[in-house]
Amino acid sequence: MTARRLVLMDAVRLLASDAATQIAHLEQLGDGVEADELVLELDDIASACDDMLANMELSAGERHAVQRLSACASEMTATAEMSVWRRAALAEHEQWRKLRRQAAECYAVLSGGAPKPD
Repeated sequence: MTARRLVLMDAVRLLASDAATQIAHLEQLGDGVEADELVLELDDIASACDDMLANMELSAGERHAVQRLSACASEMTATAEMSVWRRAALAEHEQWRKLRRQAAECYAVLSGGAPKPD
């Protein structure tokens, strides 16, 4: 497994994780890091998906799953009020639950159907 694929899978796994896991990750990153960092981590690696497909690091189906997740995150970014980016929103906001479901589907595709590890 390539380093880029591992980074991608880690970003997707984190988005699919429960709110407590996501908050713990943000706390490790430091004070003042809000929930938008989770989406930014995905964006950073998802931008490489076309190149990863060309280099056979992803299949077309895997790239499609990542694109669907990225689209869901972009939709959230475009329509969300500022309160959705606070850490507390991870446990409370419906948009985060929707993004988690999409991330879990993407993770299942990337891992060959294996459930997301906790």
